[in-house]
This record gives sequence, structure tokens and C-alpha cells, in this order.
Amino acid sequence: MSGKRIFRLSKLHQSIANKLKEVSGQFWVKVEISSLSFRHGHLYLEVIEKDKKQIIAKQQVTVWSQTLKVLQRRLGDTFNSVIRQGSLITIEVDLHFHSVYGMSLNVLDLDESHTIGELEKLRRIAIQKLIDNNLIQKQKDLNLPIVLQNIAVISSSKAAGYEDFIEQISQNQFGYSINIQLFDSEVQGIHATKTIIHQLKNIDHSLFDVICIIRGGGAKTDLLAFDTFEIGEAIAHCPIPVITGIGHERDETISDLVAYRVEKTPTSAGQFIISRNFEYEQAVNFNYDSINKLINNKVKFEIKNLELTTSKTQLKFNTFISNTIRTIEKFDFRLETNFLTLIKNRINSLDKSYQSIQETSISILRRNHINTDHQLNLLKRGFDAIVEKNKQELVHLEIRKQEFKYPFQNKENELKNVAEKLKNSFQSKIQKALHSLELLDIHIETNNPEMILNKGYTMTLHNGKLLTEGEVKEGEMIETVGKGFKIESIVNKID
Repeated sequence: MSGKRIFRLSKLHQSIANKLKEVSGQFWVKVEISSLSFRHGHLYLEVIEKDKKQIIAKQQVTVWSQTLKVLQRRLGDTFNSVIRQGSLITIEVDLHFHSVYGMSLNVLDLDESHTIGELEKLRRIAIQKLIDNNLIQKQKDLNLPIVLQNIAVISSSKAAGYEDFIEQISQNQFGYSINIQLFDSEVQGIHATKTIIHQLKNIDHSLFDVICIIRGGGAKTDLLAFDTFEIGEAIAHCPIPVITGIGHERDETISDLVAYRVEKTPTSAGQFIISRNFEYEQAVNFNYDSINKLINNKVKFEIKNLELTTSKTQLKFNTFISNTIRTIEKFDFRLETNFLTLIKNRINSLDKSYQSIQETSISILRRNHINTDHQLNLLKRGFDAIVEKNKQELVHLEIRKQEFKYPFQNKENELKNVAEKLKNSFQSKIQKALHSLELLDIHIETNNPEMILNKGYTMTLHNGKLLTEGEVKEGEMIETVGKGFKIESIVNKID
């Protein structure tokens, strides 16, 4: 070991410490926080410097409890957003070297304005990147369903804003039943952006009408989780509309810029869903009333046509029955006339036969000088036989007459029965039509807009028609109609 100068480690460290004292003092440095932890009231940071994503320097930094309390008191609600993993900060430090723990930097102060400026710079870069990738308008081009019934909610189950949203939906004054499924996520802190993006991708979009991203109020820097390119890109690529309600009246995040619709609070997001469904119900009721009126008019028109057709048919049928009956009567008259003529001719024939027999008998009596009484008895029996025979023929003819006449009487009765049945059928159909009309009238009265207004609802009209989304512009007049009142308003702003 001759020729070599050997130092003890402590001496080497002492020498390094003495050299560092020559450059002692306070320095302002710009670093990125790669990790942080709180222990025993102190804050321990690991800070780095990158060059094209390559780490070129790394150092441990300590914020002692006394300094930490000063910074927390000064930054207030913004502390957690400024001091977080991945944040660029500008800090004032002094240099120390310890023989056991090595070199360390102790934080003396923080330039928060520089840090917030860096955040705004990153925000502008993210927005421009979204514009360059045509993602700002992508959600706006989607079609929002006319009825919102299945809602996916990305929020924290412990957030007050989520509770407000649920209360607004579940206790709506119209009694609408809406299905809500929570996809639990952090909504602030260093992991919020990643968990929100994960849930956006985890949702089965085919099962839902819309996605609501909601949280309660807080400091402006609490919105950093919603103000990155990554979350804007994830929202833009959602195939169904996304509504944001992240609890800020004046600040607009990147999530708001990209989303289909922006509501200031979770409560207003719930109100929008309820009002959207109510507008649909109003439109349905209006169309239903219009259809009922058309049906009512059509039924009345058809009833009139039916009555007219029934009247014409009844008249024609009565005419046909009358003509048929007259034809039967004429035929019956001719039949009876012909029958009487036949009987008369038969009687005449009998009279002639009787006269001929009488004359013949007298002639025979005179010629043969036979016993007159005996011959008269013979003649009388012969004549009586002829008369009886002719009586039987008359009876037979009368029976034939009745047999011939009976089918026509049956036909006449059948025609009368058919006429009565048709008359009863027409009357029954008319009664059924009138009964259906009365039921329609009752149903129409039940859905009368005045009945809806009596329940406390209102209707918003524009140019005399129900107001729907996109039909009104700023500066135009709208009317709000309720029970017993009408309010005219000028539209100042449309959100």
C-alpha cells in the first residue's frame, strides 16, 4: 500500500462537507415531483429533472414540519394540487451534507405562481392537442336519446354531489322511474384521472343512454383531475353522450369542453335529465291529443257514412221487400182467379152434364115407357155419384191450391225475418260505435292539457308550440303557461 494516500470515510465526508460550505446559501431550482410521502409531520420529496423523458438528475428533498405548516396555511385548498406526483414546482432550497445520510436539500420556500402558470400552460397544450385531433366536437355530434332512463354515473359513492344527484332523480315530482348505476371512482387526488378513465372504458355502453361524471364543489386546483388531455380524449371517444356536473360555476375544465353537455352542479345535471323526460311526456301528450282528435273526427265521419249507408240500404231493402210482396200478391191473385175460373168452368160443365142427363132420361122414359120411379132412382144415384166425384175433385183442387200457395207464404216470412235481423244488426253496430266514441271522449278528457296544468305542471311555448331543445335563440320570447297564469319571458342565456 506504499505510495497510496488512504482516508477514513468520515474524513472524506468531512472534506466534502467543507467544500460544500464554500457554495452554501439558498438556491431556487425548478424540479418535477416523482414521489412524495408524509412521515412524522414532515414531507419527503423525490424530485427529478428530465431531458426528453430521460431522467438526468434525481435528489431527495425534505420539507420540515415548520416550513410545511407555513406552506399549507398559505396555499390552503390548492396545496394538494400543487404538491402532487408529476407536478412541476419552483422551490427555494439550502444545501446540507451529513456523514451518514449524505447530501440533502431542505425546502425553504415555494413559488406557487410559477407552478400554477405551468399548470395553465399544460392545460393550453392539452386543449390544442384535442383540437388538432378533432376531439372537441366529437361528443357534440352524437344524438341524445329523447328519453333518458338508464344512467351510468362516474363519481365517488362518498361524494356529497353524488347524493344530491340521486336525491334529485329519485324524488322528482313527476314520479319518473330512472335506472342509475354507479361506477365508483376517485374524483380528486393523484389517482382520480386514471380511475375515471378506467371507469369510462369499463362501462358497457349498450346498456345506458348517457354517462354522468359528477362531483361536489371544491377549490379550483381540485379540478386538475378533469383538466388533462388523457381524460378529454377518453370522454371524446365515448360512443354515448357524456354529461359533466363537477360543481363549479365559473371554471370550465377540459372535460367540460369535450363533453356532450355541461351542467354546473350534480343537482342541475339531475334536473336536466328530469326536464328532458318531461318535455318528451309533454310532446307525447300533445301528439296523443292530436291523434285522439283525428280519431274522434274520423269516427264521427264514419258513423255519418254508416248511418247514410244504413238508411240507403234499408230503403232499398224495404223497396225490394215491398216489390217482392206485391209480386207474390199478384201471383196469388192470378192463381186464385185462375182457380175460380177453373171451378166455374167445372160447375158449368156439370150443369150441362146434368141437363143432358135429364133430357136423355126423359127421352128414354117417353120412348120405352118404363117405370118412371125406378128410372128416376137410377138417374138420381148416377147423378149423386157424379156430384160426389166432382166434390172430391174440388177438394183435391183446394188442397193443391193451398200446397201451391204455402211456399210463397214461407218465402214472404223469411224475407221479413231477414229484414228484421238486418235492421237489428245495423242498430247494434251503431250502438257499439257510439259506445266506443264515448270511451274515447272520456280518455281524451283525462289527458286534456288543462288537467295536466291543474296538477301543478307548466308548459313552455315558443311561437305557440311546445318548446324543444335547439328551437329558441337568445333574445327571443317564450311563454310559460300554468294553471290560471301565463308568463312571457325574454331568453337572455342558453346553457
